[in-house]
Formats: sequence, structure tokens, C-alpha cells
Amino acid sequence: MRRLGYAHPEGASARSIGFLLVGALSLLVVCAQGCGRRGTSERASPNTADTSRGSVGSQNPADPQHPCPPQPAGPQVGRSDPLLNAATPKLGEWSAMWAQALPGFAPDSLWRLSGGRWSPTDVRSFEPVKPGPDVDPGDYLASELLGIRSPNGRYTLDVDYYQVVEPMGDSIEVGGDPDSRCSLIDERKHVEAILLQTGSMAGYHWGAWLSNNSFAVGGWTEADDYGQWMQGQLWLYSLSDSTVSTYATRIISAEVYARYDASWHGWLLKRYRAWKRSRSPA
Repeated sequence: MRRLGYAHPEGASARSIGFLLVGALSLLVVCAQGCGRRGTSERASPNTADTSRGSVGSQNPADPQHPCPPQPAGPQVGRSDPLLNAATPKLGEWSAMWAQALPGFAPDSLWRLSGGRWSPTDVRSFEPVKPGPDVDPGDYLASELLGIRSPNGRYTLDVDYYQVVEPMGDSIEVGGDPDSRCSLIDERKHVEAILLQTGSMAGYHWGAWLSNNSFAVGGWTEADDYGQWMQGQLWLYSLSDSTVSTYATRIISAEVYARYDASWHGWLLKRYRAWKRSRSPA
């Protein structure tokens, strides 16, 4: 199911249309991690699957507790990574969420996993559409809360295309398709580029612009085959030179990860309430 905002020129057919998701990325490139997305699968309702929770708990196929997988190899980045150090002031929200699971967490405690050029897995053209009776309100609200505009308004970072956020009075219910997809939209050219895509073993939660031409994406992944151990991930993208650097947190248990997950829900709820206030009559 696609969120409201832009419709593919060929029509949305069985898919609900996604929001400001279509940006023209000529040079946009994509760092794809995880499983490929099913072609025309419809997005599930918020009552079916919550991508923020991954496979923790009921989806665990093994009853016994398994040992923690090995932590990332090598030293943590510390102050040795100028790119991460420069981005740190803009990572405050993301760092605060992870500090709920890892007390004292700061970006300099990450491990750098990889770096290099990125190229799009897919770039597609869309036409803007306006909200209407056929648009799922949960799709639209998700695009409003998880669509992060660049400072100059040129691009929209759509953190998770498959997420659904249903309003529940002054609260929200979060869910959606078990897969997750992060896109970058060029609002001027109406082109969408897929940045990251994964199956149910990982997902994308948060994003922020570091400048008009660089941004961060925060997500999570299961660190074992049983959903008992989890790990945070961070990607720093540059549009100027088409590079991306990938970082990871320490591996933590699913029980400890739940504290981060609750904090992420709190961040999303805060955004919802601010969005709701901005649309209330003065």
C-alpha cells in the first residue's frame, strides 16, 4: 500500500497513494540493505503488523534464550570520524531515543560498518495528488509525520513508505506493512528514489537533514535469527558526492530494545501532537 501524496502515472490500482513521496533524484543513489520488496502488495492496517517492533516476542521461533551475537569488530569511532562528529549536533533526537536503551549513549560510541558511493535501486516518476475520499487517513498521517523536508524545501526524506499511523484522539496507533522502505523525493522534479529497503527483520524509524544536501537515517535490525537480539543502525548520506557511511550500535537484548522502541513511539506521538496543533483553528 502506498501512502498518500503522489500517484504513479500508471495509476495506483490496488494501492493507496503515498504522500509527498516522489522526488526527482537524478543523482540520488540508493544503499539497499535487506530483502527486496514485493511488487504490488497492499499495506496492512495498523492492527496487523507494527514495523517498529520488528520480530521481537511473539515472532520468536525459539523458546530458549540464545547468547548475544558478537559485538561489531574493531574500536568504536570515538572522535576519529570527522563526518560523524560534524553530524552529531543534528542527531540529538535519535541519540536520546537510544540512550533509553543504552544509558549514556552518544554517536561516538558507534561502530563504522562501511562507506562508499551509493546508487539508486530504483528511481520512479510520480504525479502529485491531493487527499480525497479514497485516501487512507493512516497513510496520509504517516507521510506527514515521517516525511522530513530539507531546509530549502527541495527534497523530502520519506523515512518509511510502508508505515501507517492512525489518529486515536490525542494519541496514535502505529503499524503497517512488515516490510520497510526509505525513499528520497525531489519535490521539484517529482521523482522518487529508493534509498533503503528491507523485509520484516529490520526497519527505518527516524531521519534528519544535516544540510540542504546531506541527511541521516536511523533504523534497527535483528542481530540474530531468533529476534532475541537487536541493533541500531545509522546512515549518513551526501547528495553532493553520492556517498553514504553506515554505523551501528552495540547489540542489545530484545527486552532492552523495547525501551528504545517506547521512546521512538513517544517521539512520533510528540510530532503528531505538534502537527495536530498546527492545523487547529487559532
